[in-house]
Amino acid sequence: MNLIDEPTTGLDASVAAGVLDLLRQLIAERQMAVVVVSHDFSVIDTLTDRAVVMHHGRIIESGLTDQLFADPHQAATQRLVAAARS
Repeated sequence: MNLIDEPTTGLDASVAAGVLDLLRQLIAERQMAVVVVSHDFSVIDTLTDRAVVMHHGRIIESGLTDQLFADPHQAATQRLVAAARS
């Protein structure tokens, strides 16, 4: 198991996109299991199949990443998704 913590924080958009492409490629090629920690739902959407949303240290929503992105139920998840779409 590998941990990826805030992989694009502080990077400009073009560098961040390159980092995400590289990580996605490495994860697929090496069939790695990873835990990705990020406040940026677009990073989570790019790198994961399943997601857990935490708010104030508690899990408030979990499921397939694409389903959470398409139909978030909790207000905190809705805010993350809205920020990723902007």
